[in-house]
Amino acid sequence: MSVIKLVFVILILLMVTYSIFCSPSNPRCGKQNHQPYVGRHKRFINAKEAKRHSWPWIVNVLVDEKHNCGGTLLPSFSDKETDIVLTAAHCILHKSCVYPDCRVLSSKVIIKAGNHNRFLTEVEEKDIDVSNTVIHPGYPADINSDIAIIKLKEPVKYSNSIQAICLPSADQKPAEHETCFVAGWGEVTEEGGSVSVLHQSSVPVPNDTLCKMDEIWGLHANSLNYRKQICAGYLNGTGNICNGDSGSPLMCTFNGLWTQYGLAVRKHYLGCGTANKPAIFERVSYFSDWIREQIKLLSSL
Repeated sequence: MSVIKLVFVILILLMVTYSIFCSPSNPRCGKQNHQPYVGRHKRFINAKEAKRHSWPWIVNVLVDEKHNCGGTLLPSFSDKETDIVLTAAHCILHKSCVYPDCRVLSSKVIIKAGNHNRFLTEVEEKDIDVSNTVIHPGYPADINSDIAIIKLKEPVKYSNSIQAICLPSADQKPAEHETCFVAGWGEVTEEGGSVSVLHQSSVPVPNDTLCKMDEIWGLHANSLNYRKQICAGYLNGTGNICNGDSGSPLMCTFNGLWTQYGLAVRKHYLGCGTANKPAIFERVSYFSDWIREQIKLLSSL
């Protein structure tokens, strides 16, 4: 093969590689420069402090400059930046919301990205105003659709402390009994008291059959929907989420990429760390097609 033909073949391969891995349909996600602690530490109540910037897609949703909820950066149509945040709908709706008269909080909502200690200003930290919000049309009439998408006024560039997490496909789920992770700035004791730095906990994901048992969540079947929700956590009550963790992700790896399978919500709390009550998350894969459609619509605004 001549040198010219060889160079031509190499250029074609490079173009194909770029189109597959760097095109808007396959944006960069699910990788971080600082690897997280992945050992077994199962107390989210009194959880372990996360390694700084090891979960670079987790953001702080502030209302009136105070911590309100967590959220995650999702990939948009660039491999260099994003302006999309996923969080729980109740985090940005007025607390007196009564269906159908529900309004997005008139208070100033700010998204803080690249932050570890929420009381300190980090070098790469970004505070961004909100441009648009989309509440799932089923919420709050359907409490099992507690999900919202935020578009930022300006995109945040990817860096050591800011990345996006991957979205699962519509039929994708974590393997049974896989150990996944939750992380947030919520309360760490039953008596209350949020933490200053991001905390994390490893949690198992049991199968739906176990979650549906009467002594677990079976007797609450009228308020749970296993197509839309997923439970995760230890049956002894450790590894649970608590107040202030709403909007935070349930994260597992898929093909080596961190993927968000769950979105923390508050409505099923019977006390933080209650035995036989693993945490309930919105099942992100169920909503993934809707989320992707909203990202497309928001990108045109």
